[in-house]
Amino acid sequence: MKNFLSFLILISLPSLVFSDGKDIKFLPEKYKKWLEEEVCYIITPKEKEVFLQLENDRERDIFIEAFWKARDPNPDTPENEFKEEHYRRISYANQYLGRLSPTPGWKTDRGRVYIILGEPNQIERYDNLPDVYPVEVWFYQGFGKYGLPNAFYVVFFRRDDSMDYELYSPVKDGPKSLLRFFEMYRGADPLDFEFAYRLLYQIKPELANKAVSLIPGEERTLRTPSLASEVLLSNISQFPFKRVKDEYAEKILKYKNFIEVDYTTNYIENSSLCAVLPDENGISFIHYLIEPKKLSVELLGGVYKTLIQIDGRISDLKGKTIYQFTRKIPMTLTEEDVNKLKSKPFSIQGLIPVVEGNYKLSLILKNTVSKEFTVVEKDINVPSFPHSISMTPPILGYGFKEEKSEGNKRAFRIERGRIFLSPFPNFSVSEELHVIFEIYGSLNELKKCKNLRFVFKDENDKVLKEKTVSLDINQRVFPFHDSFKLEEFGAGNFQLIIEVRDSEGNILLSERRDFGVSSIPYIPRPLVYSDPMPSADDPSHKFILASQYFNKGEVEKSYDLFREAYSKNPLNQKFAIGYAKALFLLKRFSEIKEVLNPFLNSEKREPDTLELLAMSYHAMGECKSAIELYKEFISHFGLKLSILNSIGECYLKIGDRDNALTAFEKSLEINPDQEEIRKIVSQLKRK
Repeated sequence: MKNFLSFLILISLPSLVFSDGKDIKFLPEKYKKWLEEEVCYIITPKEKEVFLQLENDRERDIFIEAFWKARDPNPDTPENEFKEEHYRRISYANQYLGRLSPTPGWKTDRGRVYIILGEPNQIERYDNLPDVYPVEVWFYQGFGKYGLPNAFYVVFFRRDDSMDYELYSPVKDGPKSLLRFFEMYRGADPLDFEFAYRLLYQIKPELANKAVSLIPGEERTLRTPSLASEVLLSNISQFPFKRVKDEYAEKILKYKNFIEVDYTTNYIENSSLCAVLPDENGISFIHYLIEPKKLSVELLGGVYKTLIQIDGRISDLKGKTIYQFTRKIPMTLTEEDVNKLKSKPFSIQGLIPVVEGNYKLSLILKNTVSKEFTVVEKDINVPSFPHSISMTPPILGYGFKEEKSEGNKRAFRIERGRIFLSPFPNFSVSEELHVIFEIYGSLNELKKCKNLRFVFKDENDKVLKEKTVSLDINQRVFPFHDSFKLEEFGAGNFQLIIEVRDSEGNILLSERRDFGVSSIPYIPRPLVYSDPMPSADDPSHKFILASQYFNKGEVEKSYDLFREAYSKNPLNQKFAIGYAKALFLLKRFSEIKEVLNPFLNSEKREPDTLELLAMSYHAMGECKSAIELYKEFISHFGLKLSILNSIGECYLKIGDRDNALTAFEKSLEINPDQEEIRKIVSQLKRK
């Protein structure tokens, strides 16, 4: 058995919105029972909605496994203590709390509270008072961390021998509901709360006080019931939802077709951050960091290892894929690293070149050793390089390291160095606040930028600090870094305003960021792994940008970049294929032969190389050469519908009707639903 070490990091995540689900009545019986009986009090609305959208039993079984994993207090042990305790509570409720009526114990009010809160610390029974209905008072303690009072009562009463105990509410029921003969008392008024309380107090003072308020020690008037008690009863129903982070459910639904089965039940949470920064050449990069809640590593031969895989997708606002990538990151950790991870987060950082536009970014991080995954989704706006000037939003960090930008590119590194940051702009009073940003655009316009003004304000808009820095810009992308001691501000919430001004003091650009400072002297900072990309002059960046333009349908732009990447490395088959695709759409077919022919006899020849060459010969009317290449494609890479149809078209053009018929009939065997091909086959058979 593999041994895994897992390190947990506490984070919080926003809620998400769902579409309508399916009706419960269409579920198979065992899943209907699971949803309506076994977990009805603890499943969150989000989890329920996702469960009802699952399409088959396999998906439901995977979900149920993930449901219990999300609640497992000790996920590294084979037992799930929460699940075992939950089913014990259901069994107890059915055995002992459903004896007084035909209703199953789990459906009674006492059963519901017992399943949600568990065994009370103490139970008081009042069942021998002739003037009072039978009453049970359950006392609970120690729930303060979940948003409930630290100590509280839950009261049940039984107003009819044929009925079970029902939950008592000081607001909806009041003390009068506990008195058997309340209407017979002189002066009794159902709306007189104080009168009913005093009658009950004469019979049983401690019960009367609990009938007024379920919260011990609550200060209030006797003339009205305790509204805090009503809030308590509502919060008890919500209590199970506060003990679980149910984001995993939405991720299972959304990514069930993209994540291997081994991963599906192992969603872990994360915190993340993304920023867009242009490099010194004006190419925009998405910089990202992911801090998974847990990092599991495998101990092999005294060495800690894991393999992280990041699958990324950039899509436009209509959902069309603009760019996809996969990065595999083998990691070896020292024992010192492992010990550090017991008390601090782990941050994986990377960057992606991207063309201008508005996008959805999706990053799936998979730990291939422990089969855990997490997902980051961000809306990304990448502006065009301006003809005037622009400024990136400032990035705030807790550290900065002077580094030259030569060599590999790394996330959150500008020309002057690399900033160290966390997903949330919270700092210790003992730290320095580091700020980086870039001013970029037309050099003539940039030369008008003469000063930077930093203004710090508190949450009351009071100015705490100002600083002005002179500028002398002589490059199209001008990076800037500065730092400030936070001990000057003390603890609190603050705002940083950065203004770019001209020689006359006019504000040309302005950005602002909020941040918080804590009085604690130390905040655990992450162990950082930065996944590098090639240097700025590497043609792979141009190829990636060209691919994105191509997928956006901007062929002319893609052609220029494909040509540039190819010209720098014409022996790279991937670059050649991209360039050939742009040439094909531009109908420059003869050039494709020059680009791809060098790879024709290569052992590592890609299928796209053969297909593009064949299509080019086909488009130029050189059908015999096209047929040979199409056939070679099939012999090496198998049947493909479009290839078979293209072979048929080529045979028709050279007058070989028999071979054309053979190709089209084979195509129909693969996919009979091709009306145009079926018409051609019918015509060929008639003639």
